Amino acid sequence: MAVRKGNVHRAKGLKIEPVDTVGAGDTFCGYLAASLDAGLDFDAALRRAAVAGSLACLNPGAQPAIPLAAEVDAKI
Repeated sequence: MAVRKGNVHRAKGLKIEPVDTVGAGDTFCGYLAASLDAGLDFDAALRRAAVAGSLACLNPGAQPAIPLAAEVDAKI
């Protein structure tokens, strides 16, 4: 959930069985910023970030668990 310009936006992550949540928030923030920078509208960027954060929980560690863009886009 995010509030932007007074509007509430919601995006669902993926239903997963997490292995390790370390780095999920950083992954979310990075994908949100990169998606907005690439020109995605806010709702699409928020969904992409939520999916990326979910996928980051499937592998141990922080940096090694960050999913590639193609992996994220395949799950949107």
